[in-house]
Amino acid sequence: EAFLKTHKDLKNQLNISDWNSATESYNSLNNLLSKYFTTAESKNVDKIPVYYFKCLKLLQDAIGVLLGDKPAQKKLSKTNGKSFNALRARMKKLLTPEYQERIDSLESA
Repeated sequence: EAFLKTHKDLKNQLNISDWNSATESYNSLNNLLSKYFTTAESKNVDKIPVYYFKCLKLLQDAIGVLLGDKPAQKKLSKTNGKSFNALRARMKKLLTPEYQERIDSLESA
């Protein structure tokens, strides 16, 4: 339920290009996952809720679109630009082959 709310919030923030809030949502998403794993018995990738991967896919797509649009990137405020670059770097570290495989399976489903 909390993952669903974060997914909706993230979608709205990315629609208005609010990368600062999107970074905060990303952090809360990872905190939710940590809490989820304290209640779950193992850290198996298959046990992670689907909405977590939907959020990652949403972020990955939004980052890809903005990276391809240099004029829009230059229009970002200084704060939004820093948040965008920080989020892009964090996503790069997070996307292990297992995670990427789950995200790709969402696309085909």
